[in-house]
This record gives sequence, C-alpha cells and structure tokens, in this order.
Amino acid sequence: MGNAFTAVADDIYGVYYNPAGLGTLPRPQFGTSYSKLFTGLKDGSDLNDQFFGYAHPLTGGRHGTLAVAWNSFSVNNSLYKENQYYLSYGRLMSKGLAGGELYGGASLKYLTRSYGVLPETSNAVAAGGIARTGSADPVLAERRKMAPDLDLGVLYRLGSHYSVGAALTHALQPNVAFGASIVVYNSFLPQ
Repeated sequence: MGNAFTAVADDIYGVYYNPAGLGTLPRPQFGTSYSKLFTGLKDGSDLNDQFFGYAHPLTGGRHGTLAVAWNSFSVNNSLYKENQYYLSYGRLMSKGLAGGELYGGASLKYLTRSYGVLPETSNAVAAGGIARTGSADPVLAERRKMAPDLDLGVLYRLGSHYSVGAALTHALQPNVAFGASIVVYNSFLPQ
C-alpha cells in the first residue's frame, strides 16, 4: 500500500504514516515487526528493519491517544544504523464536519544515524582516487549524527468506508548527513 496508508492510519503504525490516525484507536495497541531485507546478498550483508510501538488512548480515547515507538534500520547490526524515536499524539478534532470526523495528530521524532569502525574512516583516498592518504576521511569524521524532527497529519473519515488523509513529514527538514560541516568552495575566475 505504500503511503496510501496515510488515508487509513487506523493502528499503531499511524505514528509512522499519519499520527492523526492514532485518534481513532478505541483501545491500547502494541505493534512490532522485524524484516530481513534483500536476503542472500553475495557479500553476506545483513540488512534489517525493526519496529516497536505502543499506543494508549487517554480516558477511552476521549482525550486522544498517546504513542511511543522505535524504528530501526541496520546493516550487519553495527556497520550502519538508523534509528527513529517517536512520541506521537492524535485526537478527534471535529465530529459531524460535513457528516464525517476530522482527526489531527503530530509525531515528535529524534533521528540518529551512525556507523561502525571502518578502514575507510582512518585511511582516506586522495582526491584523484588512486592513493590512500593515511589520514582520517573528513566526510566520515563524524560517526554519529542526530537531529529532532516533526511530522503532522490530518485524517477525515466519512462513514466507515471513506477516508482521506494528508501528512507533512520531516517538517523540520532535519540534516543527518555525514560530513555536513564540510564546506566545498568552487572558484570561478573571470576570463
């Protein structure tokens, strides 16, 4: 379904697709998943994706639903890792709006990226790509990057068969790129 779940978002996975959907939960939910991606790679790489989440409706959902979650992608468990930590909230904003219900929600996120110790980090290749320099690679000098982020969502349900949703993801435009502090200057000389 891909991002089509933005218009459904009726379970704990709403923290990822559309936090507004958390407001539709009638009872607490726990969700978990583990996926091994691209099994059988010739280089022996182990790529996996994991998710754990818990959502709890406040006073039976009358005051919305609060959720916490963790999503992780890793290569060989320590070679490369991305983590997303969520604190999410969704609630009913308006009932009877054109015969339907309007829900709103937000996910505060904390993103991290990291990688393990690699030979390339301490022995960079020269600009021409031929010889190793013996010094640290400036792009890989930072082994871990972190940044806060925010997702916002709305969900409109008309009856039990129709719904429309929209989500604004990465509203804070987080920068978790390695080597973001490296500045490259281009110089152009007038002719």
